[in-house]
Amino acid sequence: MQMGCNWAGIPELTAALDVRAVQTRAAVPGAVQKVMQGVYERSQGLVPVKTGALRASGRVLEPWVDGRDVGADVTYGNAVINYALDQHNTPWYYHPVGQAYYLLQPLLEAVPTAAQTIADDLAWR
Repeated sequence: MQMGCNWAGIPELTAALDVRAVQTRAAVPGAVQKVMQGVYERSQGLVPVKTGALRASGRVLEPWVDGRDVGADVTYGNAVINYALDQHNTPWYYHPVGQAYYLLQPLLEAVPTAAQTIADDLAWR
């Protein structure tokens, strides 16, 4: 027994897939930013607090695209709050509120589910 299929409309199908590819490429940065928003929200509870300035300096930056790479960054500190890196990377500092690695920990926690979270966000609405 043999079965076959005759496809008509291949140019139309290819055009529709090309449109969907463009739409997907346009939507990926926003989906990545949503993952990083979750990292930011989790990190807020881990940031060391003395005056609250370090916690208040946190933000999620706009997503970026560089060729095939897409990303979004979470940042803490600025020209005035210049101790964010020391607070993050020095585990022996005493933190009555918060902890060292306040950004790394939630980022690593997000890694196992990030791809699925992005895929779910891209499931065409």
